[in-house]
Amino acid sequence: MFYLWPNSQDHYVSCGNFLLNSDDVDEVLSLIELAFVNLQLRDYLLLGQQSPDDAIDELNHRFREHAIGYQFQGGQIISVESQYLHIETVEPAISLLYDAQFEGPLQEFMQAHEHFRKGNHKDAIVNAQNAFESTMKAICDQQGWAYVREKATAQNLLKVLFDNGLIPAEMQSHFTALRSTLESGLPTVRNRGGRGGHGQGADVVEVLDYLAAYCLHLAATNIVLLVEAHNASK
Repeated sequence: MFYLWPNSQDHYVSCGNFLLNSDDVDEVLSLIELAFVNLQLRDYLLLGQQSPDDAIDELNHRFREHAIGYQFQGGQIISVESQYLHIETVEPAISLLYDAQFEGPLQEFMQAHEHFRKGNHKDAIVNAQNAFESTMKAICDQQGWAYVREKATAQNLLKVLFDNGLIPAEMQSHFTALRSTLESGLPTVRNRGGRGGHGQGADVVEVLDYLAAYCLHLAATNIVLLVEAHNASK
């Protein structure tokens, strides 16, 4: 786009008119997202009466107030299917990955949400699975646990984590189903619904909205569990 509003030299007016008149939801969200990550806007706000963090809080409050299923978090606008699940799983996963400096998994997790927002459900599932696997690799790297990179599937990585006692030994019997759940949950959905490394065959596989959302929430839950266990083991 070469301009937001025709025949306008005022950027503020151009943005305002575009937001009020555009009927393309994704373009409107993209403009809001761009504005809130723009460093010039942040510097400008610091000189005014509202800090950047307060502005972000107000934006998210306005989204919630009008039941708009989006939030600005981690430098981008992400879709919020369930406010409770978002608060309890997605936000902690983003915070834990950021605090642990797991940049690769964090980037993949945020990309999964970006794909979901744009309706690219297959890519959302693939990136969610990648974030899950990358989190396990990052934990192994920080802990100094060896794994074969060429065979670093979710199942093999989970074996390394369990064999090295990431889940305390006295609790392993209680978690007999946990390993099975982690191994067969997100990876299985990825293989069936996402592209993964297996292809989709002759027929186009349609991934429904609720299935992609489930994958994002499942990935977030897995990441929170593993990173918190990793932090506790230090």
